[in-house]
Amino acid sequence: MSETDIRHQIEKFYKDRAEFMMHLGIFALVNLCLWGLWGFMAFRAGFILPWPLIVTMGWGAGLAAHAIEWQAKSPKRLTRIKQTAHKRMRQLYGPDWEMMTDEADYERIYNATQKDFNHKKELGIHAAVYVCINVLLLLIWLVVTRATFFPFPFIVAGLWGIGLGAHALNNWFDSSRSLMAREQAVQNAISRYNENEVSDKPKRKRLQHMLTDDGELLEVIEDTEREGQHGY
Repeated sequence: MSETDIRHQIEKFYKDRAEFMMHLGIFALVNLCLWGLWGFMAFRAGFILPWPLIVTMGWGAGLAAHAIEWQAKSPKRLTRIKQTAHKRMRQLYGPDWEMMTDEADYERIYNATQKDFNHKKELGIHAAVYVCINVLLLLIWLVVTRATFFPFPFIVAGLWGIGLGAHALNNWFDSSRSLMAREQAVQNAISRYNENEVSDKPKRKRLQHMLTDDGELLEVIEDTEREGQHGY
């Protein structure tokens, strides 16, 4: 990632923060007015269904999703992605990974790490919407039916919960763990191949001449490995 990309992402983060704060302000103002109106009507007419709850919880789910989406673009998150990518590079290629790898290797690990963080963001949004909507349904069921009607919110929560669990499992199996395992297997295979190449490589020979006691000149061939042992 270049400095231009980093600058662009940080600028977009602050722009999105302004949009989120505006969203939050409108949410608070509108809901304050709705609950104030409901309170006035309830004071005049007695107890009535708290209909602003539908707006608060429904809109609140969207607001929570907006907050998670905004925080996913924070500079701290970008730093965590980079640190995690560097940690994984050290795990795969050792402490000298910068000298042993090229840009394509780093980009592959960085993109996989970024994908993991995006999966977590999407799961967080899903979970926030799940909680808000199911709390809304439960409150409607309690207020309207006084818990005497069929508890449909539990059916919705259970079925939706299965979907949420499936989402989490999909993130687990589609994470960079599979990429890391594959890369580790490749590195192990390369290491074994290099070790076999060294062990199977023929030893170099060196021709030497030796004078016998009878004055004859003999040719002697010695291994370089043996020479190293004798300090030649």
